[in-house]
Amino acid sequence: MKGMERYGPDRGPISMELLTIPEAARRCRLGKSTLYEMLSKGEGPVCTRIGTRVFVMSADLEKWIWNCREQRAVAA
Repeated sequence: MKGMERYGPDRGPISMELLTIPEAARRCRLGKSTLYEMLSKGEGPVCTRIGTRVFVMSADLEKWIWNCREQRAVAA
């Protein structure tokens, strides 16, 4: 699916690249068991199940990482 793109409602083209859980874990520097646990608790990124395999779309992973950022006030 590499190279396929679709358009998001609020921005330009987004990637539809599907990542396995180990690939997604490496991208966000987590252990794969940590990411599996987060997915089972509903705390991880949106995932797609195809048959018995579980994938994360790269755009969904990036959106999840962005939403996990902490907003802190910077002391002047």
